[in-house]
Amino acid sequence: MSETLLPVDWNVPRIIRQRVGKTVGPQRAIFEEGHLLLVLHRPPSAGQQEREGCFVWRTPDGQWYSTHHGSSGEALERFLHEYRQRIETLDQQEERASTAGQYFQVIEHLGPLLRAIRHVHHVLQQAREAVPDDMELLDCRNRAYELERTAEILFQDTKNAMEFLVARRAEDQAAAARRTEALALRLNVLAAVFLPVAVLSGVWEVEPSAIQRHWEQPWTSAGIILAGGLMGAIITWLVSRGRKS
Repeated sequence: MSETLLPVDWNVPRIIRQRVGKTVGPQRAIFEEGHLLLVLHRPPSAGQQEREGCFVWRTPDGQWYSTHHGSSGEALERFLHEYRQRIETLDQQEERASTAGQYFQVIEHLGPLLRAIRHVHHVLQQAREAVPDDMELLDCRNRAYELERTAEILFQDTKNAMEFLVARRAEDQAAAARRTEALALRLNVLAAVFLPVAVLSGVWEVEPSAIQRHWEQPWTSAGIILAGGLMGAIITWLVSRGRKS
C-alpha cells in the first residue's frame, strides 16, 4: 500500500513521498534529487471544503507525469485548461447577470477559484526557479499569471457591477419615497385648505357645491370660502414650519 497519495508506480525519491504525506495539503513545489513534484489543487467550487489534489511529477530527464492529465509534456497545460474553462464559464454568467443575486453567485464561485489559481501561479514560479532551463515551465508559469489576472479582473468587474446595481436600486427607492412624500404633502395641503371650508359650510348650512345657487347670499358664501381658505393656509403654514424645525 502506498505511503502517500502518489501513485505506487511513480519512482520518486522516498523523501518526496514523506514530504507529501497522506493528505493533499497546500499547493506547493517539492524539489529533491533533481525530481520536481507539483502539489496542485484542481479548480474548486463554491462551498467545497476539501480540495481535490492533482500531482504533477517531472523527472530529472524532463519527462512529465500527472495523476489526472496523463503522462506527457502537456500535463500542465491540460491542468491549466481546467481553470481557463471554469473562468470562461463564470465570465459568461457575469455577462448574463441582471440581478444582485446572480452577480453574487458569480462572486461566490469566483472567489475560491481566484485564490486557487493565484497559488498555482506561485507554485509554478517556485518550479521555474528550481528548474530554470525548462521552457514548458516558463510558458505554463506565464499562462497561470494570465489566468490569475483574468480572474482578478472578472472578480472586480462583477463586484463593481453588483455594487452599482444595489446603489441604483437604492437611489430608485429613495426617489420613489420622495415622490410619495411630495404627493402626501400635496394631499395634506388640500385637506388643510378645504377641511375648514367644509366645516364652516356645515356650520352655516351652506354646501360648497351649491354656492352658485345662493345668489341671494353671495357675500355669505364668499365669506365662508375666504375664512375657510385663510384658516387652511394658517394651518398649512404652521404644519410646514413645525416640520422644518
